[in-house]
Amino acid sequence: MENEKLSPGLNSQDFINAWGKTGYTEDFSGYQSEHKSQVVSELSKYYNSNHTCLEVGCGAGLWTSEFLSPNFKKVIALDILPKNEVALSKRNLSNVNYIELENKDYNCTGVEDSSVDFVFSFGVFCHLPNSAVETYINSIYNKLKPGGKALIMLADFFRHFKYSARHFDGEESLMLDYELQNKYREFDTFGGWFWNDSETISKILRNTRFNFYADVSPDRFRDCLMFLKKRKKFV
Repeated sequence: MENEKLSPGLNSQDFINAWGKTGYTEDFSGYQSEHKSQVVSELSKYYNSNHTCLEVGCGAGLWTSEFLSPNFKKVIALDILPKNEVALSKRNLSNVNYIELENKDYNCTGVEDSSVDFVFSFGVFCHLPNSAVETYINSIYNKLKPGGKALIMLADFFRHFKYSARHFDGEESLMLDYELQNKYREFDTFGGWFWNDSETISKILRNTRFNFYADVSPDRFRDCLMFLKKRKKFV
């Protein structure tokens, strides 16, 4: 329970209260209909039947079962939902290893360093404080093999307000108030989300060990889809 005392962010009960014990399923109802296919198109560039994929925040396992398990040799799926209840653990996918993390564990505990080829995360980092995102991305760097790649969705409230079909009450005032934004970066949430935008995303990434990253967001995407690559070992 050490993580629970020291770290900001939501715990497993918070997520269960919001989305249930079996895990959240991203149905893209808040996006324009074509965005799922656009994300899958980008994700498919990294499919490899000889590679191990790490998925951070698998939830109910939509991405895991439909897109990752069929296209990677092995999938390690992380979440804080109870292993005996999460929907993914009941699907009996032979190449998927589900790891139940402790509350506010942002270190990919249970995954060996330099053991995975690719990392995927969607709909997760938007629910984490900025400091937790930075810790998590550095942890991902450690778990990737040299030359390994990652595709991670991060929240961007400016894009969300511009392109999403759904908004939270009071969101417009948040976009104009920097002090209020700071409040929601760490110790409070805004409709279940922590504040992020292109400026804070860039700042977070500059503080990680990744030296190469690029925004690969689809056109009119309401968030930020970021590609990251771990440098290869120098000979």
